[in-house]
Amino acid sequence: MKKEITFLDAFKLVNELSYLQNGRVRDVKSRKNELFLMIYSGREYWLRIVPGRFFSVQFNKPDETINFPFTSKLKDTLVNKSVVLSLHKSDRILDIKVGDYLLIAELFSNGNVVLAERDKIIWSMFARKYGTREIKSGEEYVYPPGKADVTTLNYDGFKETIMKSDRESIVKCLAVDLSLGGVYSEELIFRCGIDKSLKPNEVKDEALNKLYEELKKVLLDEVKPNIINKEVLSTIELKHLNGEKVYFESINEAVKSFFSEERVNKPESRKEEAISKAVDQYKENVRFLEENFDKISDIIKIARDSSTSLDKRRGEIKRLGFAFSDKYITSEANKGVTIDITQPLRYQLGKIYSKIKSANSQIKRRENKTQLIKAKIKKEDKWYSKYIWFFTSSGILGILGKNNDQNVSIVKKYAEPGDIVLHADIFGSPFCVVKREKNKEITEEDIKEAARMTASYSSAWKANASNIDVYYVDSSQVTSSPPAGEYLTKGSFYISGKRNYLNKVELHVYLNISIEEGEIKLSVSPAKKSETYFLFKPGNSPRKAAISFVRKEIAEKTGYDIPADEIDKMLPSGGLEVIENRVISK
Repeated sequence: MKKEITFLDAFKLVNELSYLQNGRVRDVKSRKNELFLMIYSGREYWLRIVPGRFFSVQFNKPDETINFPFTSKLKDTLVNKSVVLSLHKSDRILDIKVGDYLLIAELFSNGNVVLAERDKIIWSMFARKYGTREIKSGEEYVYPPGKADVTTLNYDGFKETIMKSDRESIVKCLAVDLSLGGVYSEELIFRCGIDKSLKPNEVKDEALNKLYEELKKVLLDEVKPNIINKEVLSTIELKHLNGEKVYFESINEAVKSFFSEERVNKPESRKEEAISKAVDQYKENVRFLEENFDKISDIIKIARDSSTSLDKRRGEIKRLGFAFSDKYITSEANKGVTIDITQPLRYQLGKIYSKIKSANSQIKRRENKTQLIKAKIKKEDKWYSKYIWFFTSSGILGILGKNNDQNVSIVKKYAEPGDIVLHADIFGSPFCVVKREKNKEITEEDIKEAARMTASYSSAWKANASNIDVYYVDSSQVTSSPPAGEYLTKGSFYISGKRNYLNKVELHVYLNISIEEGEIKLSVSPAKKSETYFLFKPGNSPRKAAISFVRKEIAEKTGYDIPADEIDKMLPSGGLEVIENRVISK
């Protein structure tokens, strides 16, 4: 059965990917039937679009890309332009406004990606014709026949859509006319206790009211990404379906996991086959050279004898079953052997032995890689999970905003009397709220550790600073209302009264890794919290290299393969240097 993203999944995913909004396209790449946009928005993100299936964001550059003409044209047109993502009404169509252009990704049927300007198609990934619609350069881009836009529908419009539906049942009306798909339609019917076989016009007003209210909850409020029995992707907690449920920190991670098996690893299989064939050929070459060592040594002498004419030397060598051209001798009996007459034969044998050793090492590494256990990441299912969170050495909770919206959220929603608010003395710092627990005071050491986290997740890390000043205040000193005549930019707050400064706060962060019953839990903190940990500071080393080092250490000593993006998203933006680590073997 073909896996597809539903409208509701796509709608919620677009909302989650708000951090891409107004970023800039820096690169465009593609694989067969896949398109990747590298969008820079504070850091590099790769937006992956698989027409007819899904879209998601990954942190690593895609491998094995192909430079199609369509890709090159997009790159020439879109690079350095800002992007705005939206979903077209209730359709599974991702609209990406890039400068004055519109990149349209159709996620239904066979799918397509179309570049349009002022409603005219400039290029498309595929030329397609659907009844009244034709995707072709120069033609006007026409969206599929419209359905009710469930995201903006008021109750009267909702009721009218259902009452006018000619579907055979209310569940099919919700699935098709309101674009909810089968799973979410079944869920709404189940929650409202409605007979799903009722015809749309048979549903009473009271039940319609319940349906509408539940629909708004599902659309706007509920987010709990999970996969059920490896077969159903859901962005909410489904009450009508039972089975093994795996939960995810974000919809993006759930989507990536759900579609992760779509790409069969054929390139890997081809590589392994090629390496194995190469080893067989090397071994055959060694056998041939050793069995004919004396004969080949004599042929080399003939080839190098400049006192004899070249034609005569070639003729004599040919009679011995070899060919001589330029400085190379090749065997008629073994086409894989090429001998350089300028190099000692023993030296050439040694080089082949080295190639065999190297190839065997590659095979062994690949075998070890296939034996690794893909890590099952345990997510912290708490109210603070969507923020950067940590616990101090004494167990006090601290939360930091990942962006302006989250900064506003943690201060306005969660900064309570007795809490401490911190901010690094630099533009591009998160706000940090340290939560005071009942009957437990926030100590000076708690504040110092929270300052370390605030400094580490500020723009100072990306600037490769070793330390920076951080100030802290009581939560009562922070307000979003500035004094008369003053203005605050978005995400800013007014601090009244005295600021308490901690000078030259060192930037470093611990990545703690715990393995319990086959599940791996990742967390960050200002101090070591688990036996297996990595201590990072800002550095000039490539970020990917540091993350690869972590994965390799974990894989070799525990047998678990942790996805690179799971580690990447935990750590501050910028270069990384591992200055201390310890991994407890399994």
